[in-house]
Amino acid sequence: MLLVVVLVVETALNVSTRTEINNVVIATINTDDIDGSTDTAGAIVNEEIGIRMGNLGLNMMDYLRNNDFYIFLSRIGDLILTGPTSMNVIRCSSNSYNMIIISICLYI
Repeated sequence: MLLVVVLVVETALNVSTRTEINNVVIATINTDDIDGSTDTAGAIVNEEIGIRMGNLGLNMMDYLRNNDFYIFLSRIGDLILTGPTSMNVIRCSSNSYNMIIISICLYI
């Protein structure tokens, strides 16, 4: 799931630098309610991730080099923490299914 989370965070950071894109939400969710040995079911970020990183003095590349997106996302408050749900609804071989959801809200 790390690759999926990296993709989500990098996409959100890219979106955060584009002033013409607003109201974007990107999430990655693991159906078995945990990601490996962590207590998270995934992450959800929006175009404000760059602002939150700046306010907290965080550098995403430091976390990327150390493979530590759990700490990064927990510090900016973007982890999805469900606790055990025992609802592993989709299985692909021996791995649970991961989803990426991208939502763009347009105001007309």
